[in-house]
Amino acid sequence: MFAPLSPRSAIAKSLMVPVFAAMSLAALAGTASAHHKAKATFGAYFGPYPIITPNNIIAPNNIIAPNNVVPTVVVPPAPTPVFPQPPLTQVGQPKVVQPPIDTCGPTVFQMKRKLGVMLQGTGATVKHHGQRVIVNLPSNVTFDSGSYYVKPGFRPMLNRIAGRLARWNQTRIRIEGHTDSVGGYAYNQTLSENRARSVAQILFHNGVEWHRMRTRGFGETRPIADNYSAAGRAANRRVELTIVRRPRPGC
Repeated sequence: MFAPLSPRSAIAKSLMVPVFAAMSLAALAGTASAHHKAKATFGAYFGPYPIITPNNIIAPNNIIAPNNVVPTVVVPPAPTPVFPQPPLTQVGQPKVVQPPIDTCGPTVFQMKRKLGVMLQGTGATVKHHGQRVIVNLPSNVTFDSGSYYVKPGFRPMLNRIAGRLARWNQTRIRIEGHTDSVGGYAYNQTLSENRARSVAQILFHNGVEWHRMRTRGFGETRPIADNYSAAGRAANRRVELTIVRRPRPGC
């Protein structure tokens, strides 16, 4: 069916392929225009791959670097972290530290000690019972006989007591008036009530809130000594300040 090839024609066809390939390589090694022509002509054979020439190498990421120089990748420097700075203070000004606020107030023993030092030498006495401090103001230093006006000589001391009680705002004050048995019962009862109110008014005018105070008169019903001697009757004529410390949560 097929005519046999002559030896001459077979040799000629076998020599055409190497010659044609040699011509193509010579054209590729030439100028840039020959390179592009060869690529356009034999693109179907070489595909999308770049052509290696003596003066070019293939760099990473398919980048052709001239003269065998590998391109360097420039990495931008990392941003410097910014830390918050403390506020500037004026040089030479010391820092003022506020003392902690004492919301519990003084203890019963502290109140007794401070009032005792304040009233030393006045004839008044200070004692405590539980959460109460009792200040006994005898009538010979506070009132004249049969009178409920505080003596002028004792008013400055009573003003100092009021200033201390005004700072101890966590306390309650009971002001109780007492008399001896001389005189009628009703007269002594009224006199004891008026003496308690007189002391409360002085405390109020020196900073003690009125709602913290309670006044009461007991007349001759609560003696602390006998009424048969002058000394006993003088001890019974008195005004007592009972300072009650109110407990607070956490104190």
